[in-house]
Amino acid sequence: MSSQSPTSWRRRAVALSASAALGAAGVALLPAASAVAADLDVTGGTAAWGISSYLNASNFGRPNPLPPEYEAPATFDETTRVTTWAAGTGAIAEDGSAELAFDGTSVNFAVTSGSWLKLADLEADLDASGNGTVTAVVSYGTAPGTFPPAIPYDDSAPYREAARLPVLVLSDNTEADVVVGEGEATWSELDGSWATEFIDYIDGDPGAEPAVPGFPYAAQVGGGAPSPITFSVGAEAAAAPAVSVTTTSATKNGVELTVDGTDFDSFVPGPGAYVGLAPSGGLSAELGMEDAGNLPAFQWATSAAFTGAAFTTALSAPRAKLDPRKDYSVYVWRAHTNPVPGTVTEASVDIDWTALGFPLASKVGLKVDAKPTPKAKGAATVTVKGAHLTPFGKVEVTFKKGKKVTTWSPRLKNGKATVTLPKSGKGRWKLVAVYAANAVYAKGKATKTVKVTR
Repeated sequence: MSSQSPTSWRRRAVALSASAALGAAGVALLPAASAVAADLDVTGGTAAWGISSYLNASNFGRPNPLPPEYEAPATFDETTRVTTWAAGTGAIAEDGSAELAFDGTSVNFAVTSGSWLKLADLEADLDASGNGTVTAVVSYGTAPGTFPPAIPYDDSAPYREAARLPVLVLSDNTEADVVVGEGEATWSELDGSWATEFIDYIDGDPGAEPAVPGFPYAAQVGGGAPSPITFSVGAEAAAAPAVSVTTTSATKNGVELTVDGTDFDSFVPGPGAYVGLAPSGGLSAELGMEDAGNLPAFQWATSAAFTGAAFTTALSAPRAKLDPRKDYSVYVWRAHTNPVPGTVTEASVDIDWTALGFPLASKVGLKVDAKPTPKAKGAATVTVKGAHLTPFGKVEVTFKKGKKVTTWSPRLKNGKATVTLPKSGKGRWKLVAVYAANAVYAKGKATKTVKVTR
C-alpha cells in the first residue's frame, strides 16, 4: 500500500468478529479464487504476527516485547510470543484481492539501552494468493537513562517522526494459504521478507543535517527473517450503494427533491457524484455533461457534499420539464464519467402531479375551412392548445343534424387535426370537437354551427 494516514481508506466502524466463533457456527469456506461472488466488507478480525524471532524474544539485553505499553486493541501472548492487532476493517474484492487494516500498537523495548520500536495500525494489500505488502506506522527512539539499573520506558523523544511505510513484502504464498467465504476469511502463515523501506528507516540517516541515529538493533532485525503473519477476519456482503429521495415541495412551479446517498465507498476519494432526475428505465451510456444539463434536474454533488461514503444534495425540476405521462427516477453515477449500465444507482420518485397543477386546462378550437353542400364535401380543422406540452392524442369530432350523424377520431399532429365533412343537405348542422382528459390536460370541447344554404 502506498503511504497514507493509518485510517485513510477505512470507511466504516465495524464490530470485532472472532474467527473462532464463526468457524464454530459452521460457516462454509472455499478457496479464495472461487469463493467471492461479490465484494465483501471486512467485519472485524485480527492480524497475528510474531514479528521475528529476534523481536519476540525474552532475552535480557534485547528489545523485547513490552506488553504493558502496548496500545489497545493490540495484545501480546507470553506463551506463543505472538502480537495481535485487532478491530479489522477493509474489503475483499471479487477477484480475491483484499485491503485490510488493524488497530493497535506493539512496543519493543531494551531496558539496557532504553531503545524502543513501535509498529502501529497494520494495513495489508493482498492479491488472491496472499502476496502483497503490509505497512505500519513505524517509530523508534531511546529513553533517557543509564544502565544499570534498568532504564524505564519513555517514548517522548523519538529519533524520527512516525511514518507509514512498507514493513513486509509477502511473496511465494499460494491460494492454498487463503480461505475466503461470506462469513469468514483467513490468510494463514503468510511468508515474506522485510521491506527495504522499513530497514532503511530504522537504520537512521547519518547523512542528514543533523544526523538521524538509527535503531541500535537494526542490523540484528534486518539480518533475520520476519515471522509468518496470519489474518483472520469476518466478512459479509458489501453494502450496495443506495439512494433515497424525499419531496421537499411540489407546486405549480415544479418539484424540489432532497437526495440522500449511502455506501458510495467507491466514490471516495474522488470528484463526487452526478445526480440527475430523468424518466425511469435508464440513461444513455453516452450521456455527457452537455446532455446532463438538459435533464429535468441535474446536480453535481462534489466531494464537499460527502461525509464518508454518504452524501446529501438537492434537485429542482421546473414543471415545464416534466411529463406526467412518465415515471421518473433519480440516477447517481460517478462524476466525470458516463452513466454506463452497472455503474449507476437508480431510485424511483413519486411525484404528486396534482400538486403540480395537472391536468392543465386545454383549449379546443374549431374552424370550418370549407362548408359542405348537397353536392360537395367540406373540411374542418380542430386545434387544441395547452400551456405545457403540445397537445397529443385523438379528438372526437361529430357532425350531426337530427338523426344524421358522422363521427371521426383523428389523431392530433402538432396540436391539429383535419376532417372532411360529408355532402350535406340544407339546414343547420352541429359540429362538435371533444378532447378527452389525459394525464397532462383536462377535457376540452368546442361547438360550431354550420349553416348549409345550397
